Amino acid sequence: MNNEPIIAIVDAFSTGRLLAPRFKSQGYLCVHIQSTSKLPPIFEGSLCPDNFIENIIYDDETIKILSNYNIRAVIAGTESGVILADRLSEQLKILSNGTKYSLAKRDKHQMLEVLQAKGIAVAKHYKSSNLEELISWIKSNLKYPVVIKPCSSAGAEDVVFCYNDSDVKKIFNKL
Repeated sequence: MNNEPIIAIVDAFSTGRLLAPRFKSQGYLCVHIQSTSKLPPIFEGSLCPDNFIENIIYDDETIKILSNYNIRAVIAGTESGVILADRLSEQLKILSNGTKYSLAKRDKHQMLEVLQAKGIAVAKHYKSSNLEELISWIKSNLKYPVVIKPCSSAGAEDVVFCYNDSDVKKIFNKL
């Protein structure tokens, strides 16, 4: 077992590529866990393998591999790594946010529902896979413009301001 303190970063892509150098400056080595065997095209080229002592492509052996290290934390480097980071940290029995709210960290509708249930004010929101139902809800509850966003996108990815029913229909069909 490697006894040096190690930080595991799941999907250290995009701005997450900056995490390993920062941890290294604080005396930690890092391993990278790639949540999928193939990198999403948007993240190709943003992984810096030299920042890690090992790149582990997630599979059934990942916990066994990680148990060979002195893992101090498992963190997500980007949105795609959130749920897996929670699961791995819980399985490794290290300080963790656990998995209870993992989906709410990733799914924006679920996030708003959890916040609202905790008494935190949130924007009016609605989730539907039926266009007519969605437009009907908008007309009954909001005024244009409205924002349409996929539940599990990251940052401003596919966030669209819609100014009328036609805009809603266009983005709804695209998503």
